[in-house]
Amino acid sequence: MIYYFTGAGNSRYVAQRLAKALGDTVAFMPHHIPATVPDNGEPLGFVFPVYFWGIPTLVKRFAQQLQTTGNHYTYTVLTPSGSSGDAIGLFEKALRRPVDAHYCVLMPDTYAPMFDCADHDKNAAVLERAEGEIDNVIALIKAHATGDHDTHHGRGRLATVTMYPLYLATTTRRFATNDACTGCGLCAKLCPDHFITIDNGRPKWRKGHCNLCFACLHHCPTFAIQYGRNSRKHGQYTCPKKLSDQ
Repeated sequence: MIYYFTGAGNSRYVAQRLAKALGDTVAFMPHHIPATVPDNGEPLGFVFPVYFWGIPTLVKRFAQQLQTTGNHYTYTVLTPSGSSGDAIGLFEKALRRPVDAHYCVLMPDTYAPMFDCADHDKNAAVLERAEGEIDNVIALIKAHATGDHDTHHGRGRLATVTMYPLYLATTTRRFATNDACTGCGLCAKLCPDHFITIDNGRPKWRKGHCNLCFACLHHCPTFAIQYGRNSRKHGQYTCPKKLSDQ
């Protein structure tokens, strides 16, 4: 089984590529909390993005509640747009056990408040390079390689210790909609934490910490959802590659 978390589709595509090559299946983490893995010896993969040099809080919650028995070859595949920091360390701490192998595939930026997400030429180049990285990961997983194969740690634990607390303090208060909103409700359907409801034809975010996956912002058909002052000029992004409806 390959569990993944995604907002804009990058990690889903990587998970699907792995599953197709490995003869495996994929599962969306938010739909499997808590999850129990039987003692069947099958490999367990975890594919997820890196936020603020750490792990999405929903991924953390999934790992904390995952129950496994028996021996499984386990691996992570991180999908940051830059360095991964100590995301692996945070994941293993939440999982309460070491993971056999760690991999990393660089994917396009999705953090709309800060990065240009709509540069199609740049995104296409990143995705083309990612295909080679995915192929390398597949070969290593088939060989049941062990150890840390993530070459994108950057400043490692220092970056995580410095920046991850800022992520944990983020809330939904900076989300807003404009008059382009049609009240279609897609954002509420896609929110993995069910933080969005439709009130009088407009989305309303529940107060509290947000995963910042930006599924709502990037999938909005009229680009009516914004986060802060800069996301409008940085545009939308959803991974153009998809192998199945999983």
